[in-house]
Amino acid sequence: MNKCALIVFKISEFCRNRPDFNRKIRITFVTFATSVIKRVMSAKKPIILVTNDDGISAKGIRSLFNAVKNFGDIYVVAPDSPQSGMGHAITINYPLRISKVDFFEDSVAFSCSGTPVDCVKLGIYEVMKEKPDLIVSGINHGANTSTNVLYSGTMSAAVEGAMENIPSIGFSLCNFDSDADFSVAQLVVKQLVEKVLQNGMPEGVCLNVNIPDAVSYTHLTLPTNREV
Repeated sequence: MNKCALIVFKISEFCRNRPDFNRKIRITFVTFATSVIKRVMSAKKPIILVTNDDGISAKGIRSLFNAVKNFGDIYVVAPDSPQSGMGHAITINYPLRISKVDFFEDSVAFSCSGTPVDCVKLGIYEVMKEKPDLIVSGINHGANTSTNVLYSGTMSAAVEGAMENIPSIGFSLCNFDSDADFSVAQLVVKQLVEKVLQNGMPEGVCLNVNIPDAVSYTHLTLPTNREV
């Protein structure tokens, strides 16, 4: 029984135990309560899992977190050290450890001793214990294009999400500087995350988004419908 059905059941029980409620009042009360509960349940915030491969202290993941934090309830699980080039590796020969961190305000955040894919698995099955509505990975310091995608921890985290039938996006900025300016990238993230949360994505599909190192948002040429 889902939460909405359980609440309706409890209200029905309450009405039956009120002798001063005639049948018409009971039906009206339950119908009204059901409609209110459904509206409240449908307004539940999306759950978003944030990860990366450059490590939890990288500027890119902080920029990604700041871009998505107002879209829902945010969980962060990211490697405790850089994991670039790990691809889709998982940890099997030694214990995985996670440690809570407190520098992602108003969010549940953990650093993980494993790979980006480990982070996604732990995030889903141990931290949240449910599938999120969206997984975002990055923002990577440097492009993930061509065969680089095969080695990319950023994209492997997104692919893992797609394998779980969770809408997933990997973001990369075409700038390898550890102190790169992510302000334009954040605007792209916000625009795309909003569309995905509104419209969804096909099951088993993830997006690989490489953002040019533009000086302003107006310098980006976004694709038209014919180019998508």
